[in-house]
Amino acid sequence: MKNQKTKIAISIDHSLSQETDLIAHELDIPRSQWVALALKDYNRRYQNKKMLAQINAAYSDELDSEDVAILDIIRSHQTKLGEEDEWK
Repeated sequence: MKNQKTKIAISIDHSLSQETDLIAHELDIPRSQWVALALKDYNRRYQNKKMLAQINAAYSDELDSEDVAILDIIRSHQTKLGEEDEWK
């Protein structure tokens, strides 16, 4: 299946339009291709930023009672191991 294209009309500052045309010319690609690449990159970075915020939110929570209980068990075992192992 062929990639479908959609035409859009936007209004942007004249200086941004000139800069876009200049870069597209330097890259030897049509302006529309340059704008599509820029939007794709911006969308990707936006999604990554959103995902990072979700990950940070998930790990910023305080320890729940189950986590505390597990840590207590681990500390207890570490203490017992330390008592059994003598430095010689």
